[in-house]
Parts: sequence; structure tokens; C-alpha cells
Amino acid sequence: MLDEQLIRSNKFIIMARESVNMLETIAKSPLLRNYDDGRFQMLDKGLAMEISSTYIREEFSRGGEPRYLLPESCYNYIKEHKLYQGDDSE
Repeated sequence: MLDEQLIRSNKFIIMARESVNMLETIAKSPLLRNYDDGRFQMLDKGLAMEISSTYIREEFSRGGEPRYLLPESCYNYIKEHKLYQGDDSE
């Protein structure tokens, strides 16, 4: 399964958001619970930003350049593969 492969091969930084209890979210997800081995690093709500991946995808689809919201390698990958452009964005 692609989700498991992604989780197994990466580490994640999770930023807290006002409306989401991340500990509860992880506890409810068997997939996330099974990989609770330190690969999920949660940042304190004091550092939270209310910017979501949905916002970033929508910004690209509107022709925006949210370069400042992404690591350079991620931004370059999205541009190189022409992701999130127009109505056929994933």
C-alpha cells in the first residue's frame, strides 16, 4: 500500500492546528499508530500555522507561487512535475 510505503520510508513533522487534536488523530488511525516509533515529531501549538496542504494546492491551482511555504526541493518537484495546476489537481 502506498500510504504504508510513504510512512515507512520517511519522518514527519506535524504542526499543531487549532481545530485538530493530533494525538487523538494518531490514536484513532491504525496506520499511524503502527508506526509510532518517533517518526512523527509534533510541534507545539505555539508554533502552529494555520496553513494546510489544501491551501498550498489551491494556491498552485490559482497560479500562485507559495514558494515561501515549502522546502525548496518540494517546491521544485511540484513545479517540475506540473502538479496542482488547474482543475485536474490531485
